[in-house]
Amino acid sequence: MNTLEDRVVSAIHEKFRALPTKSKPRASTSDVHEWVPLSGIAVIGEDDRITCLTLGTGMKCLPASKTSLLASGIVLHDWHAEILAIRAFNHFLLQECRQLASCANYTSPILRWREVHEVSEVQGLQQFGVRERLRIMMYCSEAPCGDASMELVMEAQEDPTPWPMTASSEGFASSLLGRGSFSQLGIVRRKPGKHHHLVDIVCY
Repeated sequence: MNTLEDRVVSAIHEKFRALPTKSKPRASTSDVHEWVPLSGIAVIGEDDRITCLTLGTGMKCLPASKTSLLASGIVLHDWHAEILAIRAFNHFLLQECRQLASCANYTSPILRWREVHEVSEVQGLQQFGVRERLRIMMYCSEAPCGDASMELVMEAQEDPTPWPMTASSEGFASSLLGRGSFSQLGIVRRKPGKHHHLVDIVCY
C-alpha cells in the first residue's frame, strides 16, 4: 500500500472504522452482516499528508411520490454514498468560505483568498480558491450508478463487442431498463422491478 491511491483509501477506511457503532452496518439476528457502499473525499497537502474530510454510506433515493413540492427542501431525495460525500464536502467548503469572510484572523487549511489579479469578470464574485498544491481525491467502494458501472459490465464480458440495436429497442434510446445495451452511454437507465418513478437520475 505505497501508492497515493492506496493511502487515500486506507485513510478513508480508518476514518470509517473510528465512527461509533451506531453509524455502521451491523450483524442481524441471523448473523448476516449488512453491507452498503462507502464514499469519502480526502485532501492531500503539500507534505503528502492525507486528511479525510467527508464520509457517506447509502444506496437509495426517494420515489417521486415521497418528494412532492410540499417537501420544500426538507427531504433529502438522494442518499447514494457518493452524493452524500459530495454534499458534505460542499457544505464544508461553504463553512470555510464563511469563516474566511467573517474572521480576518482565520486561516483555512483548504481555501485561500484570491489575489486581485486572479479575479476576472468571468469569475465574478468567486473570491476564494483552493490552496495551491493541494490535491482532492474521492473514493467509492463501488462504481456509482450510470456510465461508470457500465464500463465495468463491459469489461466483465467475454466478448465486449457492443450488441446490435434491434428495431424494438430503438424506441428506448433515451430510457433503458437495467443494464441492457450496456455499450450505450449517456442513457437514463431505470432499475428493473421498480414500479415507482424516481426523480433522481443517478438512481436509475
